[in-house]
Amino acid sequence: MPRLPAGTCLAFACVLVLPTVIRAEQQWGTVRGQVVWAPDRLPQPTKFKTDEAIQLPACVKGGEIFVDKYVVDAKTKGVRWVAVWLVNSDGGQDLPIHPDLRAVPAAKVVLDQPCVTFEPRVVCLREGQTLVARNSAPFPHNVTVQDADFNELVQPGKEKVLPKLPADSPPVMVECSFHPWMIAWVGVFKHPYFAVTDETGKFEIKDAPAGKYGIVAWQETVGYVTQGKKKGEPIDIKANDATEVKFAFTPKP
Repeated sequence: MPRLPAGTCLAFACVLVLPTVIRAEQQWGTVRGQVVWAPDRLPQPTKFKTDEAIQLPACVKGGEIFVDKYVVDAKTKGVRWVAVWLVNSDGGQDLPIHPDLRAVPAAKVVLDQPCVTFEPRVVCLREGQTLVARNSAPFPHNVTVQDADFNELVQPGKEKVLPKLPADSPPVMVECSFHPWMIAWVGVFKHPYFAVTDETGKFEIKDAPAGKYGIVAWQETVGYVTQGKKKGEPIDIKANDATEVKFAFTPKP
């Protein structure tokens, strides 16, 4: 048997043992959906009984305060102000992030107080974004953040930077102790895959990772809308397409 030149066998062996790794590229899709009121009877606003010591400002129409525990569109039965977000199989927030969305937005998120309500009522943001409480009203407001040791006066035309909130929890409550009916909710996430339902209960999450994940829905009065609670409901996000979901909303008895 002829002898091969020196080094030939070694080179041939190297070729044989070199691993071939084929990685599937992460693909992306869109999640669209709606949260719909399940009962036949629509909810009605409840009048808030104010203390006589509280002077209602002129911006309060009719001189009465009404509280909407559930905001439902009469035509579509869509439920507004529901926070929706994606989770991994363990209910955590470690998800692949689309290259265009990896950078945390530099723009601050504003929670305003133009009269005697917070606007928006539910706000969601990325971990690392700055959240400020602004007072657009011509009178003072107070801002208290639940479980954050934050209780600050906000003068007319001013704003306060709110403390950094944990990203692995349901939304936390923000309130004004001057006007006890004023409540808002703030959700913070490690990824950009969250949304808040609009006036018809609809939401959209773009550039979401394709594959099997969980989708969570949360509302201030009932808490987790999804039966899986923090782990959400299973969802198989289609690549390069829209995945539709729908939640039936049942209020507390």
